[in-house]
Amino acid sequence: MKICKTCGNTFPDNVRFCKVCGSRLVAEEEVATQSTETAPTAEEKPAEPVVEEMRTIVPEPKPEPVPEPEPVPEPEPEPEPEPKPEPVSEPEPQPEPEPVPEPKPEPVPEPAPEPIKPIAQEPKVPQPQKPENTAKPNKPKEPEKQKKQGNSKKMLPIIIAAACAVVLIVVGLFVWNWYANAATYITLNESELTFGKAGSSKSISVEHDGHSWDIETTPFWAHAVKNETSFTVTCTANTTGKDRQGFIVVKSGHVTAQLAVTQKAHASYIRLSESELNVDRTGGAADVRIESDSNDFDIQAPHFCHIEKNDTGIKITFDANDGKSREGEIIVSDGNVSASLHFQQEGGCDFCGGEGTVRCSQCGGSGQISEWGLFSGTTTRPCGSCGGTGRIPCPHCTSGN
Repeated sequence: MKICKTCGNTFPDNVRFCKVCGSRLVAEEEVATQSTETAPTAEEKPAEPVVEEMRTIVPEPKPEPVPEPEPVPEPEPEPEPEPKPEPVSEPEPQPEPEPVPEPKPEPVPEPAPEPIKPIAQEPKVPQPQKPENTAKPNKPKEPEKQKKQGNSKKMLPIIIAAACAVVLIVVGLFVWNWYANAATYITLNESELTFGKAGSSKSISVEHDGHSWDIETTPFWAHAVKNETSFTVTCTANTTGKDRQGFIVVKSGHVTAQLAVTQKAHASYIRLSESELNVDRTGGAADVRIESDSNDFDIQAPHFCHIEKNDTGIKITFDANDGKSREGEIIVSDGNVSASLHFQQEGGCDFCGGEGTVRCSQCGGSGQISEWGLFSGTTTRPCGSCGGTGRIPCPHCTSGN
């Protein structure tokens, strides 16, 4: 059997180090010889080294091995080494066996509970002494702790940087929220817009006390373009045949303003650049501008008038008039709204109706002249003015000249 000098535990001969404290084990015989050679005198205090040995037991997870020093007195069969000092020539160690029985009394385990209490309060004190006094097989664990401590030191800047980033993000969100929601009012110079059937563009100014503003919603049939202090609303032509309505919402922070937008399906007004026209009998053409909020019109005109639409209005072409003078109206309408244009066209001759001849006034158009004589009575002869045709050239018509 082998004994640990430090803690006094015994182990089989094949064990080299103490499994409790890690100290090197010594054979029982060597312990016996050393105890005889270096037995403590009456002046020495053996209790002090015992206390130190008990302190080494503190790091053990189990306090059960503490009372194990009881096997220490097993070397009581030390009377065997008593004959050994006989061959030794030294006379001094012979009287020493007498004090050997002094450590045999069992006061050693009695002081054990006293040092255990203070040691339990300060378990860290004996830990740094172990690697200095004894070589334990568990030493490789300490460098691992150092490595972990080194890794933790490397991770510390990363953790600090991450914490700073989180703080910056939170502060940034707070500042942005305050910056974006600082407005207390937002107003528009118009509360509603009305577009015609053809569509158009209109500008709306914005006033606010916030840091920024934006257009939040618009109808699908309207487009709003943001400028610095205003926005432009554009509507395309309404070909649905029905009026449509919607809202444009402008927002600054938590404050909003609404703009009602309406687009008509038909014209709300029609104005013509001309209300009357005088046309020569030879005909001709005339351009008439149309002002309206619609670009799709119904046009009614006489058969001798030809209408062509253009970007500004209509072009009217009149046929030549070989007959009497004529007049009429051209009507432009969209829905219940309309506008009309009155025209007059000269004919070939107002007196003859464009025929070029008129009834002969001498014969009354009969071509015969009746004469009465006293002796001959009533006789007839051909009219000399019309040659018996009853028609003479029209004195007012240029064609009859």
